[in-house]
Amino acid sequence: MSHEIQAEIEKLQRDYTQKLMEIQAKQEWDKLPALNEELQRNITTLTNTLTQKPQLAVVKSKSDHYRHNECTLDLDFFVYDGDRTYFENFLKNPSISNFIFGAQKPPLLNSKKELLKTALRLSKGMAPKVWSAIERCQEKLGLNSKIDIYVAQNPSMNAFCYPSHEGCVYILVTSALLEKLNEDELTFVIGHEIGHFLYQHHLMHPGMLMNYIGHELAPAESIRLFSWSRNAELSADRIGLICCGSYEAACTANFKLSSGIASDVLSFSIEEYIKQYEDVENEMKTGDGSPEDFDSTHPISPMRVIALDLFHRSETYCNTFSQPTNADMTEEQMEAKIAGFMKLMEPSYLHGTDDVSQKIKEFIFVGAMAVASADGVVKEEELHTLSQLLTEDVRGPLEERMKDWTPEMMMQALAEQGEKILPHLTFAGISNIIRDLILVSVADGNLDQREYETLSQICITLNAHPSFIDQILASINYQQAA
Repeated sequence: MSHEIQAEIEKLQRDYTQKLMEIQAKQEWDKLPALNEELQRNITTLTNTLTQKPQLAVVKSKSDHYRHNECTLDLDFFVYDGDRTYFENFLKNPSISNFIFGAQKPPLLNSKKELLKTALRLSKGMAPKVWSAIERCQEKLGLNSKIDIYVAQNPSMNAFCYPSHEGCVYILVTSALLEKLNEDELTFVIGHEIGHFLYQHHLMHPGMLMNYIGHELAPAESIRLFSWSRNAELSADRIGLICCGSYEAACTANFKLSSGIASDVLSFSIEEYIKQYEDVENEMKTGDGSPEDFDSTHPISPMRVIALDLFHRSETYCNTFSQPTNADMTEEQMEAKIAGFMKLMEPSYLHGTDDVSQKIKEFIFVGAMAVASADGVVKEEELHTLSQLLTEDVRGPLEERMKDWTPEMMMQALAEQGEKILPHLTFAGISNIIRDLILVSVADGNLDQREYETLSQICITLNAHPSFIDQILASINYQQAA
């Protein structure tokens, strides 16, 4: 992506955030729909820019790491390009490849044993709707693997794919998900989880790698793991859509999972979904909403729906499952548009050179130092992480200035700096900053209670709910969430 387009993306983010804050400050909520429509128009215009220039033909090479023998579907044909690129680049990292394929790989989790201890296995007689969804997935994918599915009592709608064991795919769904999704929506979710299995996303689950070899990874690479995880969701979504065969069901499933709203009387549309999502987001910012209503560590949820819309209208999907004349765009156009959307969700401050980016880098440095020193000792691993996260020209002056600072002085500096950067931050940007500070704080393999409390104060400084910390920590556990 060119520097000009990157600059336009950053300007779009700043302008939208500024206008949104003005609406919030004046309580002029009647202006929000027009602002959301303006945002959608600008995003569309911006991502169209990516496809106006000649595109190189995309040649999808066959990956040796997907489970081709487990199904008849051409996995390479449907994988999202961003997922493939991250995945293959990570496998070139000696630390990661040695960990996955070498002698130091972790012991295989006995998924069956773990699930039998904590959840109820669903038989065909007990859950006919669930097994109908499973059989639809098996038929559409030509799946050879056996599937075991379990349910656990949980008020949140979610699903997880556990590492396969003895030729079986293990899926866990929550009780709330079974109660609130219809069969088509459930088929999408189960297909999504099977997609994680087929693309072997568990091989590079961020939590697993951070737990075992996090000390060997540069902070920027650790952050890219989470970027890859977001890209991987789009590949799994495509498998889910292929399984259920209904774009509307895929969208309503995404909407219910991200919002917690499960009303069958809703008439779904992309535009209304985005507006409703942003309303929920604003409620969370004011403290009136529930942070569990959607996964704050994945702020691309509305973009997942748009990505599905682009996929189901592309030659990639239509030429296989529909009529070629129904396709609105080529494979290359689809992937370029989706890449544009995904770029909006990525933090730009790590490579930005403008004044705002510099202030955000300073905020991260001071915040990381405040968290690292909260337990009384700044450990070597934390210092090493800080030295790799930010360049010397940012670090050096701040290290000199902060050498005699007390914790109180650090928090005061963060409060002052927070006021300067907040007008330029989107919700996604705030979430990414909190995530990055957490990655630094756990560099030594431990999150002390005093460090947790400092992180909570930083969340409040950024107008974010402190429960984001728990959500982000939960997102890097070993389970692969939907």
